[in-house]
Amino acid sequence: MYLGTKVATPNEFGADDTGTSLSTSAFLLARDKAQSQNIPFAYHPGTYRIDQAIEFTSLVPIYGPGRRFPIMCEGTGGFRFLPTDVDWRYHDIRDVALIGNGATGHGIEVVLSAGAHYGYASYTNVVARDFALEGLCWDNSVHNPDGFFENTVR
Repeated sequence: MYLGTKVATPNEFGADDTGTSLSTSAFLLARDKAQSQNIPFAYHPGTYRIDQAIEFTSLVPIYGPGRRFPIMCEGTGGFRFLPTDVDWRYHDIRDVALIGNGATGHGIEVVLSAGAHYGYASYTNVVARDFALEGLCWDNSVHNPDGFFENTVR
């Protein structure tokens, strides 16, 4: 998948890539590993189901296998980023498909903390659709009068 790069995958924690059963716990464990080791979060080709948003508090790249291999989000959003650092730069998300099926929440949401800066993000070949709210949301309204987004998507 990303040769020469150490990654954390839900697959190593037993994610069901057939979409038959929920893989939420495997996604959460992979997220924890990616954040604690500061390595990319990636998932293998397949169809996955999650029933809660996967929340990240650190800046780790997210790599998927492309739009033909979706994460089906049931009930809530897909990926939610709650940066705790003031300066978040060079965030990379690529080849990810999140399908909401009317789920509440957003496909990808970034919520800035007070005074935070989120800039130079690269979202490449990302699909986030069929959510009750926006597919992509950058929220600067919660407790953040001084934070800002800059040059966010290329």
